[in-house]
Amino acid sequence: MKTRIRITTIYFLLTLIIMTANAQRQNRNQQTPPPPLNEKQIEQMIGKLETKLSISKEQKEKLTNLMKEHFSDIKKVHEKYNKSHQAERSEIETLQNKMNDSLNSVLSEDQILIFKEFMKENMPKDKGYRKRPKSNQVNTEKIKR
Repeated sequence: MKTRIRITTIYFLLTLIIMTANAQRQNRNQQTPPPPLNEKQIEQMIGKLETKLSISKEQKEKLTNLMKEHFSDIKKVHEKYNKSHQAERSEIETLQNKMNDSLNSVLSEDQILIFKEFMKENMPKDKGYRKRPKSNQVNTEKIKR
């Protein structure tokens, strides 16, 4: 009788461990991307870029408006797709391509190169977020060289 209880207990514990591991794996695959930057974060980023890129006042104004519009659009997409992250990724990628095209009209070629490096250095590090597939990372290849 004691052997039967031990076997049942071991079976129950193994089942519990397996279920917990599967639940954690599913949660890891469903984590959302980091939230878009807010106005204060955008201003801080533009401040850093202003120094790093040596941009004119006109470029700063255009870049600020461009970034605010871009992150506002990203926020709308986050809210729209609340749970459907695959559709959200696709739409965000489209917005990113639009942003890259706009950057080409605001920044010089040298500034684009510096901007690309800046974005690599300042992208959110892994803070528990699932690493994004390559198609959803900042697509700097679409920015002219």
